[in-house]
Amino acid sequence: MGCAPGLSQLRQAVCGAAAAFEPALLDRDGAVRAVSAWSAIVNAASAARDMAAARLAQCGTPAGCRDSAEWLAEHTGTSNAKAKERIRTGERLRKQDRTRQAATEGKLSGEQTALITDSVDA
Repeated sequence: MGCAPGLSQLRQAVCGAAAAFEPALLDRDGAVRAVSAWSAIVNAASAARDMAAARLAQCGTPAGCRDSAEWLAEHTGTSNAKAKERIRTGERLRKQDRTRQAATEGKLSGEQTALITDSVDA
């Protein structure tokens, strides 16, 4: 199987754009557009990360970890509790087509996505 097609190139492109980004060159309207664009990228990436984390949990615990949440916490710089929430959100997103679409289009923040998927699942 492997990684999603094009993911490495996407990572390089986004990281390269972030490294080259010079906010001092923006006027107010440009800054507004930049914040919107970067937020959509972060939001969509968060949804994809959460679904990948759910798949990781489904595939089994990585070697040397108690569970997938521990691995996720260590590799994303977050708490174990937040990692568990991300896995649950990813599991729910894979079942909730409308929320998944909005999240992967960058229209929902990670926090909004977690709240909505939790509410729909309740």
